[in-house]
Amino acid sequence: MLEGANAMSESIYLLGEDGTLRGMQERPYENEDLLQTLVERHPELLAGDQMNPASPRRWLLISREMAVPDETDGSARWSIDHLFVDQDAIPTLVEVKRSSDTRIRREVVGQMLDYAANGVVYWPAKMMRSQFDGVCRSRNEEPGEVLSHFLGQDGNGDQDAFWEAVDSNLRSGRIRLVFLADQIPTELQRVVEFLNEHMSRVDVIAVELKQFVGQGIQTLVPRLIGQTAAAKQKQEQAIRRKQILDKDTFLATLADGVDKETTDTARRVVDWMQQNTDALTFGTSSAIGSVKLNGKNVNPFLLYSNGMVEVSFGNIRGNSSFRDQGKRTELLEKLNLIMGIKIQQDRIEFFPKFPLSALQNEQALHQFFDVYRWTVDEIKKG
Repeated sequence: MLEGANAMSESIYLLGEDGTLRGMQERPYENEDLLQTLVERHPELLAGDQMNPASPRRWLLISREMAVPDETDGSARWSIDHLFVDQDAIPTLVEVKRSSDTRIRREVVGQMLDYAANGVVYWPAKMMRSQFDGVCRSRNEEPGEVLSHFLGQDGNGDQDAFWEAVDSNLRSGRIRLVFLADQIPTELQRVVEFLNEHMSRVDVIAVELKQFVGQGIQTLVPRLIGQTAAAKQKQEQAIRRKQILDKDTFLATLADGVDKETTDTARRVVDWMQQNTDALTFGTSSAIGSVKLNGKNVNPFLLYSNGMVEVSFGNIRGNSSFRDQGKRTELLEKLNLIMGIKIQQDRIEFFPKFPLSALQNEQALHQFFDVYRWTVDEIKKG
């Protein structure tokens, strides 16, 4: 098969039950909007079965033309053509271009990286959930029913836990970037292969979606591009990481990449979360001690299996106790009194991290527990 933007037109043939052969010629899409609409209405065209044959990806549309701000509560600076999440709550950004658009060769890569870098910071799961609800209602569908069907035919999926997992994946940078076009130029393919092999937490994929037309029939043929052997090995490792379902698995995963002292500290932090928060859950790469308030979960701190601790200012600022910037600054100052932790003032709107190794000292660990306990108490006052 010829590839790249300069490839010659191809043909495919359909053999009917009566032995009649129907020829179909490759035809470019009339406009980009048509291609975007096909992806919106038929997300299976994203080749989720080719991405992971053992567990084909299924897609939940969050929004078409999803706004991407570049500051907290800011207006949209850009928009991504489509934002989906898959059944493992992995946000999937899709940018659509026709091969006749010269930007598909290089400029589109820079655009996508801008969207991703800002999306993981300024897309809280609450906003994504609101966008999803709006899309469903525009189709006269009930969001809860759509999500229940997506999570499981019996409708028993935990919807709050799903959105928490979406938020956790965003905060940890676990996302997927998909470039889709009628033809993928070789220049873009090389960039995709390079990024997909060397970005540890981000899957980068290209999907070529050719259109063949003939005798009143339209056939669409998606083909996955950019998954090299090294990229597939990385995906298999990611699948193994997803199996973090309990404390022992989480600690074993963490122990693969940090020293024994840090693993011991992690065990004590997880045990503390279990005893002093309302619910301890495990995401794809994190331990989360949730505080329940009015039926909703608030997650002040996340412990990641790479040995980092996240201070979720961006999460708790939705709680009335921490809506005021002064209260978040007070939390920041309490944390910065712990030796080994230094978080800048301008990070109190976001999700800064510090190394778990900073808590190996007994005094520092107990100071952290005191700050954690104070944060939990303040949340419950909200």
